[in-house]
Amino acid sequence: MTTAAAARARARSAPELNRLRPEDRAVHDWYRFVLSFPSHLVRDYLATFGVDATQRVLDPFCGTGTTLVECKKLGIPSVGIERNPMAGFASRAKADWSVDPEALVSHAGEVARRALEGLRSEGIDDLGVARVYKADADDALVAEHEGIQRIARRIEQRRIEQGKTSGFERQYARVTKLYFGGMVRHLSGLRSRLRPGARLAYVVGDQASYLRVMIRTGRILGELAQSLGYELTAIDLFRTRLATASRQQLREEVVRLRWPG
Repeated sequence: MTTAAAARARARSAPELNRLRPEDRAVHDWYRFVLSFPSHLVRDYLATFGVDATQRVLDPFCGTGTTLVECKKLGIPSVGIERNPMAGFASRAKADWSVDPEALVSHAGEVARRALEGLRSEGIDDLGVARVYKADADDALVAEHEGIQRIARRIEQRRIEQGKTSGFERQYARVTKLYFGGMVRHLSGLRSRLRPGARLAYVVGDQASYLRVMIRTGRILGELAQSLGYELTAIDLFRTRLATASRQQLREEVVRLRWPG
């Protein structure tokens, strides 16, 4: 068993190893993201893939910068992309080690004040959410995937049965299709940028919060990637968690792909 495989096995058997380690807190613990994964997971896969300073790592969904920071610590060039403005800001801040700590503290109050003013002036309501998703057409990219369409139909059926009528609840089924359609668009566009033999790893988790309809994200993502010409090399179980509402076991996995070129 490789060092990385042994580390993943230990993580599955010892839940405390899924948590951020004390030596990583100085960099990663000042801003914690609900969808984040521990930094040692990144180090495991960098070692598994044999990545060194002669290569470059791309994290197309870099969130709050865990991958970028770990690469920087190891002297490995990396590039991150993040659409969410807040997560992107946190990522840039964590990856920029030239920041003056005192200046950061002095600006924190002003940032908070302006953020609160902006929220109050704009207002956040369900109709606003609906307008955001209306402009997105990525759901068309998975129109032929029966598994995704079946999940969306089940979500919508449950919404109607339960009388859920808020703006975001009415978007549940479409949001599911938009997510996977967005991943198809991402993987499609990435192909021309990858070297032959490039290896990819996506940390994803099962979803059951849309009216308790189970979505096995890793399996579906693997199917979509294969339909686009990628090789599915493995789906590693990283950890499990218990769904609050349904008490179902949800899998968090690393989907490993290879682009043959």
